[in-house]
Amino acid sequence: MKHKAGLTLLFLLCWLSLFPKAPFVDADFCLPMRIPPVLSANFGELRSDHFHSGLDFKTQGVIGKSIYSVADGHVSRISVRKYGYGKALYIDHPNGYTSVYAHLEYLSPRLDSVLRAAQYEEKSYEVNLFFDTDELPVKQGEWIAVSGNTGGSGGPHLHFEIRDTQSEDVMDPLLWYAPYIKDLVKPRIQALAVYQFASEAHQSVPEAHPSAPGDCLSPRTKKSIVNIADNQLQGTLPKVWGNIALGLKAYDYMSDTHNIYGVQLIRLFLDDKEIFRQDLSRFSFDNTRYINYITDYEEWALHRSWIMRSYFPHNGQGIVNISEEKDYHFRYELSDRHGNTQVFRFTLRGEKPMLTDNSLVYPQVAVSHDIQQKSIKRLLQKEFQNDLLYRDAMLRIPPGSLYENAEFTYHTSPCDGFSPIYHVGYAGTPLHQKIELALAVSNDQLSEKEPYYLAYRNHKNEWEYVASRYENGWMLASVNRLGDYRVLSDTISPKISLTNIDNDLKNDLIRILVKDNESDIANFQVYIDGQWALFEDDYKRDAIFYRIDGVALRREGKQHRLKVKVWDHCGNYSEKETLFIY
Repeated sequence: MKHKAGLTLLFLLCWLSLFPKAPFVDADFCLPMRIPPVLSANFGELRSDHFHSGLDFKTQGVIGKSIYSVADGHVSRISVRKYGYGKALYIDHPNGYTSVYAHLEYLSPRLDSVLRAAQYEEKSYEVNLFFDTDELPVKQGEWIAVSGNTGGSGGPHLHFEIRDTQSEDVMDPLLWYAPYIKDLVKPRIQALAVYQFASEAHQSVPEAHPSAPGDCLSPRTKKSIVNIADNQLQGTLPKVWGNIALGLKAYDYMSDTHNIYGVQLIRLFLDDKEIFRQDLSRFSFDNTRYINYITDYEEWALHRSWIMRSYFPHNGQGIVNISEEKDYHFRYELSDRHGNTQVFRFTLRGEKPMLTDNSLVYPQVAVSHDIQQKSIKRLLQKEFQNDLLYRDAMLRIPPGSLYENAEFTYHTSPCDGFSPIYHVGYAGTPLHQKIELALAVSNDQLSEKEPYYLAYRNHKNEWEYVASRYENGWMLASVNRLGDYRVLSDTISPKISLTNIDNDLKNDLIRILVKDNESDIANFQVYIDGQWALFEDDYKRDAIFYRIDGVALRREGKQHRLKVKVWDHCGNYSEKETLFIY
């Protein structure tokens, strides 16, 4: 999709700048559950690297709630993944839409038999199955599944989507379901951000020229964040001059629940003229990473705080030129799908600075005295492929990976182990797609190379595993984050615990604890009397489990042999066996 980066951005911004009254045909959708509908998340909420693509219906804090098809149709896809949607069901409807039900515990017996047959045939818990129109028909209100907590779910709930079947764009289900949900609460603003550009920051940075590299560095921006409580500023706004833009941290709320939600419609006015509008009612999955463009990625990457930028640097929308010493009157209007609207008014004072424009530039980050290699600064061009070659590091940044031209610095810091700490760019710089990274194993001690892996320093100052491979003294990886990396190794085999099997068997279940503290579990296989058994992955509890299904095991009152094989991502292997009676 690299060659379509510009087109997909234009498509997204078209949706963000419109407030569609009815972007759908009438459709008779019933609720997917028979309990009072309460949401734990709404459509378009801001998430790491993506927009939330549906509604999260609460399931009263438990798994096991019955799920029903919202309309006539046919099952077009069944997907089972360790992460992401977990166990998910897709139903195509004759009205041109597809409903999606995710994080399911299990499917109805008719559908579950089809799924299990495929899993046993492929000898894999993870499968992705597609079906023709006449294979698995369903009726509106038909029981299709039971709610759960599978995949990347943070607690029991039903993730529900409505998609355009042809384009696979996701659409806000509240366009249909708002009348079912009680909401009398207005959105609330928590903070206001003011961005002051040192120069024409919204324009393209000139292409670098060998004779004047210093003139081509992208301009820096001064950012001021002021908290807001009860719709009142809790601090003083800065005086402003030149080109500025705004952003805000805000959430929506609903009746009878303490959850926070995304704001559906944001409008910004200057002297009663609308200068910015954002309404995310529909988007393509190809565009979902553009969340890193419309938010202040630096605040999220470094502080886990969501600030929505009310401007688009590529075309100048929302950017205001302050050129007179006077008061500029702004107004935000934030609305939800139920029409609850919060209005926030504030004034910025235009005041010409006494100092030069450099007073608006952030100071460079201080470099530690223990740096091993001098910091090297470059300008990355978003339109071109950026190949960066250093003595101990190589990067390839394809065109379309950057949203804006960006400053890039590289240096290393001493560190015990297999490599120094590689400071690869700025963690606050967003990437739209993965880039290629190669870092040297400067202290290559291990005779077996598979245990080596790259680790990334996250916002908690913890080193987390990055999928990578060793090749001729280098660690190679495709990554979607800039920041700090180092080379680590994992030589410890995963742990397997076979305790409590006899107690679990009383509930027709076998649960096995499997855990790896470094590179994590990559794969597992379990055999009962030499036959592959369908164990499901419950990674959030460091466990795998088998619901006794009569295929790999039947209740016969005799002794059976259980063998468990587990691998981590660095090739370390563990195996255990035990006997049990069932």
